[in-house]
Amino acid sequence: MNGANRRIVLALVAASLAAVLASQASAGLITLNTKDLTDILGASPQTAGDLLTTVMDSANLKATAYSRAYTDGNGRYAYLYQVDNTGVSGNAPVELFTVWPFWGADDGVDMGWLTGTIPSEFATGGQTPVSDGYVEPLSSGPILSFYYDLREGHAIAVGNHSVVMYVVSNLEPNLVTGSIIDGSVGTGPVIGPVPEPAALVVLALGGLGLLIRRRRST
Repeated sequence: MNGANRRIVLALVAASLAAVLASQASAGLITLNTKDLTDILGASPQTAGDLLTTVMDSANLKATAYSRAYTDGNGRYAYLYQVDNTGVSGNAPVELFTVWPFWGADDGVDMGWLTGTIPSEFATGGQTPVSDGYVEPLSSGPILSFYYDLREGHAIAVGNHSVVMYVVSNLEPNLVTGSIIDGSVGTGPVIGPVPEPAALVVLALGGLGLLIRRRRST
């Protein structure tokens, strides 16, 4: 590859990555809010797809995650998550729950857990996370975290479940990756927002630039 072409490809890759990162705010702590679903979506929330039940077992960590999207019918969505520690005596607690990539999320995202009336497909009550969540913007999409381990008394012990966590978005639902963590990591699909079309274009351009560079350098 000559010098001019190399500069063009590098500029393309740099511009692509910069555009993705610029579309997401810097990492930060998120103060979790407690809300009724009607506070988020109005008086008549509607389901947006089926409840997804995902087993997330790994080594000494055993849990099931439940997820579903609700909408106000006007492009606003609440993504709901609940984690049930299905282990037996001697298995680990759940100390962290993450969702990635939660497209469109930044350090101003509305996230927390539900109070009041809980949708019937989820269990009522449950262990609360600590008061702050976290969002970290990556070039592959933002990762959101609910912590159950930063302060004593918040871990989801064997036989217990979490409260129903929520994250608000204006992007339509699809499958993303959820994870539970405590020493080992259990992962599986959960319901989450799809990327904006513009973000998909930018990622495709960046991938194309890297492919051209690799093939021409061999």
